[in-house]
Amino acid sequence: MDNPQLINSLNIEDKPIIYKICKVSMKSLTNTHLNKHNLNFEEYKQLFPNSIILGAEIIEKRKIKCIGKKRSEKAKFKMRLAMIRRKERLGFINSLETRRKISNTLRGIKISDERLQKLIDYYRTHDNPFKGKKHLEETKKKISEVGKGRIPWNKGKNCPLETREKN
Repeated sequence: MDNPQLINSLNIEDKPIIYKICKVSMKSLTNTHLNKHNLNFEEYKQLFPNSIILGAEIIEKRKIKCIGKKRSEKAKFKMRLAMIRRKERLGFINSLETRRKISNTLRGIKISDERLQKLIDYYRTHDNPFKGKKHLEETKKKISEVGKGRIPWNKGKNCPLETREKN
């Protein structure tokens, strides 16, 4: 191993992978070997959900290959899309119905003072991700169209005199 610190940070032992079916040890889980047992990768993960599929050496090599690598916007988009699909397939992304249920459950719940203070501290040090960027003209038109006909939240409410005098 070239970089034991990386292995320790990933919390991975420096040992080969042992297949749970036949007790053979290898550097990583391969489809070629799984085919001998009439299995594919997803079936193996269903049978052994907490099993390790990559050895420490393989993980280290992959991490080192990615350090400092420049990717095009198209490649980044494809990687993001693949990650989203992977999360959907594994059940990490909730359906719209589930998200609505969660939203309705959490609606009206007050945040504790401690949590509020943590959020305030976080946003003092972390800028808005959109900071320094601008909407395209097309996007501005879409936002404008969506907002037309909407009744303002403060329509019909009287503004206190002190507030008027401040402005």
